[in-house]
Amino acid sequence: QTTSDKLNVQNIYSDLNLNLTTKNRESDNFSFQNLTSQQQQYSNQHKQYQKLCEIGEGSYGKVLQVKHKETNQQYAMKIIRKDRVTTNQRIMKSTLLEKNILLKSNHPFIIKLYQSFQSQFKLYLVIEYMPNGDIYSILQRVRVFNESTAKFIIVQVILGIEYLHEKIGVMYRDLKPENVLIDELGYIKLADFGLAKEIGEENISSKETAPLGTPQYLAPEIVLRKPHKQNVDFWTIGIFLYEMIAGRPPFCAKGQQNLYKQIIQNNVQFTSNFSFEAQDFIKNLLQSNPEMRIGAQGFDSIKKHAFFFNINWKQIINKESKSPLLQYTNQLKIIKKQQREQSIYESPKSTNDIINFPLFSYDPKQSNQIQEQLQFDKNY
Repeated sequence: QTTSDKLNVQNIYSDLNLNLTTKNRESDNFSFQNLTSQQQQYSNQHKQYQKLCEIGEGSYGKVLQVKHKETNQQYAMKIIRKDRVTTNQRIMKSTLLEKNILLKSNHPFIIKLYQSFQSQFKLYLVIEYMPNGDIYSILQRVRVFNESTAKFIIVQVILGIEYLHEKIGVMYRDLKPENVLIDELGYIKLADFGLAKEIGEENISSKETAPLGTPQYLAPEIVLRKPHKQNVDFWTIGIFLYEMIAGRPPFCAKGQQNLYKQIIQNNVQFTSNFSFEAQDFIKNLLQSNPEMRIGAQGFDSIKKHAFFFNINWKQIINKESKSPLLQYTNQLKIIKKQQREQSIYESPKSTNDIINFPLFSYDPKQSNQIQEQLQFDKNY
């Protein structure tokens, strides 16, 4: 790429104005802010991992289940092709922001980043591997959760989003069953921050070619392409909770325009599966006026709602309760493709695709010493 292309990447980093690129965790023993683009030489660190199988694939890359050759530890590796992201400034910025959200986050219900590096043509994020899949996979099989199980899940989602809003300074914007992963204890972790936005950043949907996100989860202000802020996450919490109890989202018309019309009309119907408290809580989340949503004035209003009268929030954040999800993950028989260890190759691309992403990688000379093994701060 040209020098101007590289400057564009530098400018995007400078636009991430909430210290996501420069504020390091206290446990870090390496200063990312002192790295210069000259120090960011391309890495062969992908050769330290063996591919076990492919977990998923998207427009800009894929996610693999991998094993570290020396430690045999399993991870998920998100691989992003540089040539797919450098052609669009919005996508490039979201890619860099996602990495920095993962880097800064340290919470039991947020997926953990262990390492990031880049090769000549690709970006790599090495994150936790979640052996029990996601909420979507379980709902595909059982269709609905009882209200108690749905409540257990939504409490963790709320705590994770609270952390993103108040500690990281971002809105999530992509809550859905596929992005709620399940760990070995049956607790959840939020994943995939490709649609996240910094709180306080001007965000006018009318400038976008189409509303971004899962259509059934879009808040009215996004459908109408109005400016929106973190209150969109409270709307998606309501949609997600409704889907877990009812087996489908509250708005699911055929055709995009019919769906958007339903969202704007906002006529939610409840079945007998919902308690009075659940209905009231969801109605307070699914307010068309973002400022009227429960949570808009702070997360305490959510935690004090009658729906959570029997919830010990501290016990859940410390993972001291037995998870009701274990009954589903233990029964879930996943027929995996035969795992065949393969090397992770650097696919050859045109030299025109080459561009360096400053501060994306660890210094190759020190990366083996700075792989992050973080513990959750119990004071939070």
